[in-house]
Amino acid sequence: ALVELHAADDLVGDVRPAGEPLPHSICAVVQRPRALLERAGTAARSRLQTRSGRWLTVRCTQLGEQLVVVLERARPREVAPLILLAYGLSQREQTVVQQLLHGMSNDEIASELDLSTYTVKGHIKSIFRKLGAASRSEVAARIFAGQYAQRVAKGAPLAGNGWFGFDQARLASGD
Repeated sequence: ALVELHAADDLVGDVRPAGEPLPHSICAVVQRPRALLERAGTAARSRLQTRSGRWLTVRCTQLGEQLVVVLERARPREVAPLILLAYGLSQREQTVVQQLLHGMSNDEIASELDLSTYTVKGHIKSIFRKLGAASRSEVAARIFAGQYAQRVAKGAPLAGNGWFGFDQARLASGD
């Protein structure tokens, strides 16, 4: 339990330096359940990027008379839609990218999404243009490079789950 508490302290410190107010995204998540107290157990959720560049999922739910706020590291599948939105991809293009990232061929994507292969090719061409990519692997690199490149360049340690570990000393130094 001490490791979990330490990790939680690290997450909070990465989100909000001591003495500073909570980010708006956390306050908004906390306010939503208060407005929904009369409704059946709805949890509010948001994602935010921390000072070190990590993405977190923020969840808030009611437990009895109290509100519980949970901060946890966001999984890549939770962050990818935000990155795709930043590139200006349409909802259909985002769906096609998700299929591309799973290694599906044009024919497989067409079958899965009930589209013609020509329509899929048109979406892929548009995706390449918007991301400035020339291949499927470059699409994946553009989407995830921003999450990895800076940490790799700084020699960030890997945690047991394959993601980058957290280094409190680097955060304190502003890296």
